[in-house]
Order: sequence, then C-alpha cells, then structure tokens
Amino acid sequence: MSPLNHLRPLYLLNVDEPDPRSIVLVVRTDDAGVTTGEIKLPKWEELPPGFDGPHEIDTAIKLADSYAEAYGYRAIAIDIESSQLWRGEWGELQR
Repeated sequence: MSPLNHLRPLYLLNVDEPDPRSIVLVVRTDDAGVTTGEIKLPKWEELPPGFDGPHEIDTAIKLADSYAEAYGYRAIAIDIESSQLWRGEWGELQR
C-alpha cells in the first residue's frame, strides 16, 4: 500500500453553500457542550438513514475520512458554526 493511501483529506472551512459534489461534515455543539458531526455525501452517494449521524465528533471525522478515501476525495467541506469551535486534535482546518 502506498504512503499516499494514509494521507488524511484536507478539512476546508465552508463559508458558502457547499458544492453539491462535496463530502460535507456538519459540526454542531449543543447547549450541553457536546459536539457532533453529520455527514452529507453527494446525492448520488446518499447514505442510508442513521449512517449519516449525528455521531460523536471523533466517529464522524473517521467516517468522513473513510468516505473521502473510498470515493477518491482529497478534501472534506466543514460546515461549522464558528471556526473557533474546531479543535486542533481533529486535524488542520484550512480556510
């Protein structure tokens, strides 16, 4: 297996309506401080109900990464309320 197979995708801060061809990770934090992620794939790659989340953020990121690898995506659009909520341990958020 080549080393390129182990590269994480780029996490791109999404400030506009995401491209309908994108893999999107919607990150939200509730009133109790729990951060979750919901995955949105392009229409032709729709997930069965329950697979899209919301999941605990660590699980959601791993799932989004695996979908990006499986479908050949180099980046995931991140839809987050504020870029300040993104944590460094999740990966580097590109602006």
